[in-house]
Amino acid sequence: MRKIIISFLLFFSVNALATDTYEQTSKVLTLDSIIINGTQFNNLVVQLTGYNVINPGTKELVKPACDLSSLKGTYAVTFQGNVLSSSTPPVVIAQIAMAGLTTYDGLGNFSNKVKLNQNGVTNDIDVSGTYTMNADCTGGGQMTLPGQPPMSFGAVIGERFADGKIKDFSMVSTTPGMVGIGTGKIQ
Repeated sequence: MRKIIISFLLFFSVNALATDTYEQTSKVLTLDSIIINGTQFNNLVVQLTGYNVINPGTKELVKPACDLSSLKGTYAVTFQGNVLSSSTPPVVIAQIAMAGLTTYDGLGNFSNKVKLNQNGVTNDIDVSGTYTMNADCTGGGQMTLPGQPPMSFGAVIGERFADGKIKDFSMVSTTPGMVGIGTGKIQ
């Protein structure tokens, strides 16, 4: 028998004794037989909502893989960078800084309402774009700022909530001819 701990929606935890094997696929945990508070349940299927299962072998929390739905909601974002010339050596031809709110739809699309400072001139702008998310919680995206070519970026996820939703992330420009970094934090 293998002892495991299951948390249900973070409201309460139960110590469970599984009399057979269990398997985890995607976000579902299937237990052949389990005893909870003295009552035996057979073929129990639990829908996982995040970091809520402890691996009995390592005693570590089992983290669900990231997907597009992991990044959903409104995030405070900042970005700063330089657009470089194609000359050798390159020279800075534009400085960009922005801060604002970005809303991710959980399906791979986002929209921004940001204050953009480009070479000292500040404007309020609306920008939209697309994003991707890999199972290892890295990702990327693309957007177009007014007067600029499309900008692409790579992202690495920082912390996540217990349900797997992303708390914050860091991003870096992957656009040729642009150097820049940014952050995002859920609101």
